[in-house]
Amino acid sequence: MPANETGSLWQKICPLFRKIEAILRERVPWVFPLMEQIFFPRPSAKWVRALILAFFGIFLVWGTFVFVLDPYICFHRALGWKQVYTDAYASIPGVLRHVPYDTVLIGSSMCKNFRISEIDRSFRCRSVKAVASGMTGDDVGRIIRLLLTERRKPLKRILLGLDVWAFCKGPGNGHWRSRQYLYDRPFSWEYFLSTDSFGAAFNVIVSNLAPAGTKGAELEKDFDMMFGDKLWRFTFSREVLENSLRCKIEYLISVRPDTVPLVESLVLDPAKKCPEIQVDVFFPPYSIFFWTVLQDCGMLEEYLDARIKIAEKIALCSNVRLHDFQSDPDIICQLDNYRDLTHFSPAVTTRILAGMTARKYVADPLRVRAGSDAIRKMTGEWFPRFKELSSNPVASMVWRVR
Repeated sequence: MPANETGSLWQKICPLFRKIEAILRERVPWVFPLMEQIFFPRPSAKWVRALILAFFGIFLVWGTFVFVLDPYICFHRALGWKQVYTDAYASIPGVLRHVPYDTVLIGSSMCKNFRISEIDRSFRCRSVKAVASGMTGDDVGRIIRLLLTERRKPLKRILLGLDVWAFCKGPGNGHWRSRQYLYDRPFSWEYFLSTDSFGAAFNVIVSNLAPAGTKGAELEKDFDMMFGDKLWRFTFSREVLENSLRCKIEYLISVRPDTVPLVESLVLDPAKKCPEIQVDVFFPPYSIFFWTVLQDCGMLEEYLDARIKIAEKIALCSNVRLHDFQSDPDIICQLDNYRDLTHFSPAVTTRILAGMTARKYVADPLRVRAGSDAIRKMTGEWFPRFKELSSNPVASMVWRVR
């Protein structure tokens, strides 16, 4: 560029810079004194520069550490390390944004012990899990909304383990709200500033450096058991289940008037808008003693009625299929399948997948009604045994109704 043109351009730019400087000095007057202290410090103020540079240095190292290990998969999977799957509610958004899949399993702790390899073999798909303990209807709705609005590859199927009580807590009670910035914004400064993120990043290193054979670390790095339970801590047997009836405090939630409408608005309405996606909803098989507890609390009929109403709503959706495992006596009355009232063994998860692929348990409203009648009958047969166990003087049992 000729010298005269360069001079002309500089003459045009200089006034612009002066205007910007004047505006900044007027609106944010502290900026320029701060910059002068950092870059042109007086001898007496060198400590100010050192302090500020140290602060930014620590922040840069902290942020780089979190970004490289990225414990919640906010931007990518951990660079140079095996990904660790621990905090489900924090990690689910990252899994759904950055891990390849065409099928997603959504559910509460009832679904934590499904193996991704078994899901892949059963449905000939590539799956991930979005499962977490205590998942509410609000959590399910937020995950489905995230799936349908931000999926980067074609989504073929959603598998949903539907717990009626999860939708009995009303709207706005999701655990995801404590990590809302991870669900709403893929990039957030809060992620880098959080001590929780730093601690989770440090845990990635600890798990990767743990000696071979360390059960906890191996589970955290196991993609196949993503967000799974530490099964070696549990025993699935009739004795363990019956002992839990003698001493465990259980919190039961009454069915609310808005329970079924919540299922419709959070699950079925979004599914209707995406007819190309197959949604397989299944009622998880709780033990027979779960239903006896409901009868003891006077809540059995409202739960059975909610099952039927949900089935009626699902029947109106062409791309949603319901599988009912709750009335099969070969599962729910085989008490060696359980460790407490509701949590079943991995053998049952295998049976659930086989039943879904064979469509053996597909249920319309009439079949769900017949299943509810069967549950009512089995509950009556097992109720004396339940009362015998629950009245054992060894320990007191308290059923708290919310």
